Amino acid sequence: NLLVGDTNFCGTIPSSIGKIQSLKRLCLDAPGLSGNLPSSIGELKSLNTLKVSGLNLVGPIPSWITNLTSLEVLQFSDCGLYGPIPSSISHLIKLKTLAIMKCKASGRIPPHILNMTGLEELVLASNNFTGTVELNSFWRLPKLSLLDLSNNKIVVLEGQYNSSMAPFPNIVYLKLASCSITKFPNILKH
Repeated sequence: NLLVGDTNFCGTIPSSIGKIQSLKRLCLDAPGLSGNLPSSIGELKSLNTLKVSGLNLVGPIPSWITNLTSLEVLQFSDCGLYGPIPSSISHLIKLKTLAIMKCKASGRIPPHILNMTGLEELVLASNNFTGTVELNSFWRLPKLSLLDLSNNKIVVLEGQYNSSMAPFPNIVYLKLASCSITKFPNILKH
């Protein structure tokens, strides 16, 4: 485990971090970290948790994250990462938590996320995502207990109901603030 929160670390993250092959948890959340995330992190095949925050960390959401096939938790928060979520994110089949919040992520929410049936938490709040999202499509994620799409530039529609879809009994938190939703979802009326 390498956890650097609540430290005075500053500057760029050294690329040599990719040589720590036995690393399981990497939490890069020191407020003084800056620059781009080194692509060498994508070589940490044993990594099951990656948490990154810091407003001075910049650059596109890295495509190398999809190399981290052991990941169970991926969290980018309060940072300057921008751009779309790589559609290849669905290759992370062990992922239980996907949280990209308070960043500058943009584009559409990739439909491939709906194939990640192991997801328990999906938090995409406070970004610049756009487009239309059908709420019923998330019911295909049987383990999902937290869904937060708040504070984006999306329009949330209920979508078509399909009786073969799971009724989504595991949801504990559903957050849709500022999502231009105009109708109380039928699934929640019962």
